[in-house]
Parts: sequence; structure tokens; C-alpha cells
Amino acid sequence: MSDSFAIEGAQTSFGLSGSACVGDSLTGDAYRSCYGSAWSVSGVATIPFQSIGLALYGRMGMHYWQNGPQDEAPAIASWMTWARLYGIGLRYEFSKAVTFRAESERYTDLSGNNSNGAGPGVGLDASVHSIGLSIKFELPLKT
Repeated sequence: MSDSFAIEGAQTSFGLSGSACVGDSLTGDAYRSCYGSAWSVSGVATIPFQSIGLALYGRMGMHYWQNGPQDEAPAIASWMTWARLYGIGLRYEFSKAVTFRAESERYTDLSGNNSNGAGPGVGLDASVHSIGLSIKFELPLKT
């Protein structure tokens, strides 16, 4: 949208967790593995410090959280809910072509889930920490 504000979308897979699902204790699968993933959309505001090539940015948005047993993944999720997402990051431009980026995001559950259905404050929260290096290549234009 501009140099200071952007809208970003993402899909994040949290992989398998041995303690995320509670199955049926009578059939012996009381603690089967669960998968978790999220689709998100967020606004990103950037504060650039042009003189040193550094930029600080923050993100705030929503994500659609899916969680379910491993044998149901990814077709059917045990529960799905909208929740909030926020994060903070730092970007450093070594040159116009090479940029380093570090970010920490927090995915929180708004509605939660328990054996009686949705409930406030109960559910999954997750933090995602990432680092990256961006290298831009320019193709020569034919004139």
C-alpha cells in the first residue's frame, strides 16, 4: 500500500503436537498426535530509519486457527476459530539487493475450546520466531 503500511496474508503450519488432542481412552488413543495450522491476514506498519538502513515494524491482524487429530489432517479439523495475531520485527538492508529480517509473532486464541465447547481463555496460543535473508535479482530489460 505504501512504504510504511502493508497488508500481508500467510499460511502457517505448526506441525504435530503429542499433547494437543485428547482422544478416546477406551480405544487406547487417549493422547494421539494433533496438527495445527493457521491462515492469517494482518496489517504491518513500518518505521524506517533510512540513514542506517534499519526498520522496525509491528503487525496486528486475525488468523483462522485449525486443529485436529493427525489422521484427520488436513481434510477435517476438530475445531476452527478466528483469533488475533500480533508481532514485532526488525529489518536491516545491507544493500538495495540484500535484506535481513527477524520477527516474532504471537497467535492467540479468542474463543478457546474445551470438552463443553467454546470457552473464553481456554485454547491454544503459539509463538513463531523467524529470521530470513532476502536477495533481490534484477533481470536486464530489453529495449
